[in-house]
Amino acid sequence: MHRTQIYFEELLFADVKRQANNLGLSLSAYIRKTLEKDLEERKKNPQTLDFSGSRYFCESLFWASQPKQAAKT
Repeated sequence: MHRTQIYFEELLFADVKRQANNLGLSLSAYIRKTLEKDLEERKKNPQTLDFSGSRYFCESLFWASQPKQAAKT
């Protein structure tokens, strides 16, 4: 199993946390199950993902395009 760090906007995080609580799952378990379900569905019905207009995707692209800053010592 791999460990990862995901950043969420506050409103999205609150929604995900609420859904996890409603189902009696930990946040990690809810995210994992949701992703597994989505991936299985995409295997059955492959389609191109379209993130155009998504500010989450655009923000990720922005930060990914920025040069890495060296830590100040």
